[in-house]
Amino acid sequence: MSKGVSVQSTANGTLGSPEVGANGFNSWAGGFNSWAGGFNSWAGGWNSWAGGSNLPSSPGENNAVFMQIRLPQAHAIARKFGGGVKVAVVDTGVDTGHPGLVNNLVPASEWRDFIENDNNPVEPTGGSAYGHGTAAAGLVLQVAPKAKILPIRVLQSNGQGNLDHVILAINHAVNSGAQIINLSLGTFDWYQPLVDAINYANSRGVWVVASAGNTGQKDNITMPGRWGWWLSNVVGVGSVDSDDRLSNFSSFGGDVFTWAPGNDVSSLYPGSRSAKVRGTSFAAPIVAGALALAYSETTHTWVRNNLKSYYLNSLENESIRYNWYRVDSSWCTVPGGWCHGAGRLDVERFLRSLPGFSPASNSGTLDFVRNGSFESGNTDHWNTSGWVDLWGECFTGAKGARILGSGSLEQTLSGLTPNTTYVLSAWVKVDGETLDLGVRNFGEGERTVSVKKGDWVQRTLEFKTGASNTTATIFVRKTKGSEAAYADLVTVVRK
Repeated sequence: MSKGVSVQSTANGTLGSPEVGANGFNSWAGGFNSWAGGFNSWAGGWNSWAGGSNLPSSPGENNAVFMQIRLPQAHAIARKFGGGVKVAVVDTGVDTGHPGLVNNLVPASEWRDFIENDNNPVEPTGGSAYGHGTAAAGLVLQVAPKAKILPIRVLQSNGQGNLDHVILAINHAVNSGAQIINLSLGTFDWYQPLVDAINYANSRGVWVVASAGNTGQKDNITMPGRWGWWLSNVVGVGSVDSDDRLSNFSSFGGDVFTWAPGNDVSSLYPGSRSAKVRGTSFAAPIVAGALALAYSETTHTWVRNNLKSYYLNSLENESIRYNWYRVDSSWCTVPGGWCHGAGRLDVERFLRSLPGFSPASNSGTLDFVRNGSFESGNTDHWNTSGWVDLWGECFTGAKGARILGSGSLEQTLSGLTPNTTYVLSAWVKVDGETLDLGVRNFGEGERTVSVKKGDWVQRTLEFKTGASNTTATIFVRKTKGSEAAYADLVTVVRK
């Protein structure tokens, strides 16, 4: 008998463990309120999906989320951005006409709708889960902007479906050449044919990323998300908030393999719109995108077949809050702790962990700034004044420059070309009043852009070298306030 399956987003607050029947269950409960802020007009799309930029950009609403997982740092060293990787999104279907998707879909002949038994997996309007699959696909592409999406519909627009269709979808994805399958859905019933389908995917080298569920309860994790430590090709994903604390809706426990942001992240919404979404359903495609990004960065079959181990090694015993079975009340808000897993996704560290990975230099232009992402764990190549150090809690498991008081750091670049325009860029966060990003001695005196108090944001500044200038000095300095400011991923590129 077919078992129930449901999308794993969440409405207001936590959800109780729902009954599972032949027709599945609806975990959305609150309808459109589960989109946690509604949707905004599309307003021109996201640059990362235009395909022409070496350093993709993403929605400004997700700056803090993506700095949390060090996605900008990963994009700065990536070469392929998911190119050549097919990601199957097995869900409620997608809006195949959405401007954020039309250039990233596989040929229509591969699409599949197992609800209507045709090749048109467009989400019907209405229903409490309307837009769920479109949002999942959008998050995959924000992380791996050159990947291709294979849309497969297995769930009704109310979020209900059955596992027979999921199993057929997995087999179709594998046979269509997908390398990664995203399952933002789950069931509480053991179903051996689902295990068999995932094992078939494993035999073909296909990775399965699945959400952990939204019960808000310990060990109440849905399948197949709970199989991340048992089935070698499954990565189960729970959700954390922007402070790396367990999301109040996320299922948790020893069977959760890893964590990713799932609180109020912006993604696509049908009808050329975007929306804020919340749930383990939306933590999972962020991890699926990271796997696609890593998969594209290596041509070695043995590396691709072991991505999960490299993913694990990029997290285990490295992140501050997620050491194995560590009970740490400062982040685990559930009584008794046990909010453990291997760790929270760090995309940059994941790429750097791949054997033979060679960071891109963006045609050499990123090399003008040495140690611009402070990956060395120190401030080598930077001249500092005042109080400047490294502070890992800005984003768990990573380092960035912290500037206190009236401190500053600067670096003199060489090898620039006269009469050439360059773009200085940095990601900055200001707890106090203001911070300046600037350049001097490039043919003019000094040019700056001021950053006021706020969360992570990328700031840029153009400058043109003089007729005989081959050097310039770039700097980041505190100007007002006694609280800290932070800087990371400082780059200079030719315009």
